[in-house]
Amino acid sequence: MVKAITARNNICTIQSYHTYSAVVLRPPINGTDNQMPQDDLASFKALDLRAEETTGYPAVVIGVGFKYDPNIDIAGGSNDWMYSDRGILAYCTELWHLFKASGVFGEDRMKPHSEVSKEARRASPRLALF
Repeated sequence: MVKAITARNNICTIQSYHTYSAVVLRPPINGTDNQMPQDDLASFKALDLRAEETTGYPAVVIGVGFKYDPNIDIAGGSNDWMYSDRGILAYCTELWHLFKASGVFGEDRMKPHSEVSKEARRASPRLALF
């Protein structure tokens, strides 16, 4: 992927997908919008609105609303590299919320798997494999 991206200077946006928490994620991975150039921020905000309208999921800055522990930085991430190194507006759509869909708990998108009780995993067929 790195070779394909670095070989092309015409990539301006990238969309990747995961399946965890029904949210649209974007950079910065560690930081806030205040650290971003205003032109980039305006572009991200416009795309945020379109992503929310299209998916029904909230658009979230990874460094602000998608950390297990707000005091610990997240390491790595292709979206962060694509934005910070290549200037590509990078998004990752998390397609569904595993724990909400399974009925284990509600809106907490960042509930660590380790906090899901063994009883809850046994009670839910969808979580039986975890």
